[in-house]
This record gives sequence, structure tokens and C-alpha cells, in this order.
Amino acid sequence: MLIFFDNETEEGKLYISYPMVEALKDLSAINVCDNRCCINYNESALYKRSIHENARDFQDTRKYNNAIWAHFCRHALMKANCIVASAYKMIDYKMFINTITQYKIFCKQRNTINQYQKIYILSAFPLFLLEYFGEKSWKDNGILMLEDNNLKLLACEQCKQRIPFEISADPFYSDEHMSMLEQRIDDIEHGRNISQHELIEVE
Repeated sequence: MLIFFDNETEEGKLYISYPMVEALKDLSAINVCDNRCCINYNESALYKRSIHENARDFQDTRKYNNAIWAHFCRHALMKANCIVASAYKMIDYKMFINTITQYKIFCKQRNTINQYQKIYILSAFPLFLLEYFGEKSWKDNGILMLEDNNLKLLACEQCKQRIPFEISADPFYSDEHMSMLEQRIDDIEHGRNISQHELIEVE
């Protein structure tokens, strides 16, 4: 579905929050990246309750202002890059659009679940806003440039360079294989490089 629903001007675009929409609130005003970085997959059913107990800075959505949304957007951008590219840091618009796709995030999350039974906490709402407003979010007056001295994002020593544990990629989800699959899907949708033949019966 993520491959098919990947363009908001055509079939639409699918965004996924991990493990659920409440992930938006799962952040502190002064946040170190290893604070609630991920949860055990088998505890995801209890996640909503844990938000009310552990994430208290942003419970009231009525108090969200531009500075808070900027805080959310910067964290989501850095966290998504950490999941996909193993570095909790700001990236430019071009890298965001070309590298931090919903499908790549999904593949990394799936590998993490399969290998470590963990899932990275990540809200899709800020990523949607960054895609919707585009490159101007990175400009002088863009949302990523808004600052508030009471809101800070800090990388732990381990995550300045890498994620907390190694993920060995499933070859099926390699960039090369995914690119090939996407090309074949595009060919089929546009009637290229395909042929028809009679049904082949196998006895």
C-alpha cells in the first residue's frame, strides 16, 4: 500500500505513525533522543496508557503553538533520519524528500520488529507538514527555523553517530531491490515492458 499510495496528487499518500497517532505527544520539552526512543513491540497495545503516564509536556493539544509544532517537526525529521540513515541530525530538504520516504521507514521498522521485537516511536503528522509546506520549511521564516529557548532537542552520545543497536537489513528490502520493484510497478501502471499471453495450464 505504501508503494501504491505514495503521491498526494495522484492516488493519495499514506502516512503511518508508530505505534499510533499518540506518538506526537511522546516528546519532552527538553528531549534527549534516547528518551523513549523505542518500545517493545509486544507492549504496543499499552502504549496509549503509557503516554498519559510518561509524556506530560504536550498533553493539551489546545496549547500547541508554532514553536511547539516546530519542535515536533525538527524531532520527527531527525528521528526519521536516525531510523533510515542511522544519524539523529537535521537534514536538508532534498535529502528528506529523496531518502526519508514512508516506505523506507516502514522497511526499517519491520526489520527492527523482526530482529529485536522493538518499534521506534515516530509521529507522521510533522512529516506530513514538512512535505506539505515543502522546501520553504527550511527557509529563514520556515517552521524548522522557529526557535524557543524552552524547547530543545539533544542527541545522546551513542545516537550522534548511530542508532542504539545495529539492524542488519533484509536483502529483500535493499535499496536496489526496492528500486527495481518500484520500476516494475510503474511499468505495469503505464503499460510498459509487459506482454499478454494465453493462460498456461500446468498438469
